[in-house]
Amino acid sequence: MVIIKVYREQGNIVALDVCGRADAGRGGAAIESAVAAIIHTLLMGLKSLRRIALDLAEEETAMHIGIRRGFRRNDVQALMRAAGLGLQQQSKQYPYQVRVVERIIYSDGVVL
Repeated sequence: MVIIKVYREQGNIVALDVCGRADAGRGGAAIESAVAAIIHTLLMGLKSLRRIALDLAEEETAMHIGIRRGFRRNDVQALMRAAGLGLQQQSKQYPYQVRVVERIIYSDGVVL
């Protein structure tokens, strides 16, 4: 299963974590390709913006995209929300293959 964690702070999306693999027997390659296309399009859009600081980490089956500076900007949030909508759609279409989980970051650093 591909698990996507969406981290929000004061209503703004500040990070995404994507990890796991889809079941190959259930069209997993196509599902993984769709998720990867959404994530990499988001990443290209974020990298094209000026005056934001990204925190990126990538492993074989995991990726983290965090925004250290500039996450409140409208253009950044538009990109993050669009990616979130695409990932939610994948989760609705393939509920046994993709799961999107929302996490809230509170001002004291607690994540729920």
